[in-house]
Amino acid sequence: MEKVIQRIFDKFDNSQSHRIERKIKIPKYLSEFLKFEFLRNGFFKQYDDKIINSIYFDDKYSTFFKSNLDGDFLRIKPRLRWYGKDLLNVNHEFKIKKGFIGLKIINNEILKNISQTEKIIEKCNEYHNKAFKLKLNVSSSIKYQRSYFIHPSRIRLTIDRKIFSKQVGVSNFINMPFEVIEFKYKPELDTFFRKNIFTKFNRVSLRMTKCSKYSESMMI
Repeated sequence: MEKVIQRIFDKFDNSQSHRIERKIKIPKYLSEFLKFEFLRNGFFKQYDDKIINSIYFDDKYSTFFKSNLDGDFLRIKPRLRWYGKDLLNVNHEFKIKKGFIGLKIINNEILKNISQTEKIIEKCNEYHNKAFKLKLNVSSSIKYQRSYFIHPSRIRLTIDRKIFSKQVGVSNFINMPFEVIEFKYKPELDTFFRKNIFTKFNRVSLRMTKCSKYSESMMI
């Protein structure tokens, strides 16, 4: 599997789209307080909030889940993603992490003009098999509300709350007991972020942590 992951990474690697992603897992409802702290320190609303839906794929050995859980340096999550109820604009993605460096590969060609979930999943499984010799199936579904903020330095901030997930074969979504803050920026801004941005939040004791919503959903 490591060779397959490396092959996917090598095929899509594009240093221009790399970004550092630093996450902070916080208790539910704390983001309402922290949002004012972010606004006070220069961040401003970038877009309206969106509801994000994701369906994750894995093999019968849960290889991608275990890779994320173990914190492997190179890890990949194949998934579907769409906003609200707009299944006509669903995309297939490979979410790739190399340490703290993130890369998201979006394929919006293979699912054109398909709006039925079953057919979308079938098309993705066919793509995984033909392109990468991967036999995958749906493992987890996640939905949440995302708020978008940006700093004048172009450092982005997202707040994910109202997070719900369910594993394959389970009927109902479960309300997850946490929220996620994430800072995203180009690698060349890392020193600036550490010295000029993150230090401003010392009084609220923010601590950067690993937090994969997919991994969390698989441990319910």
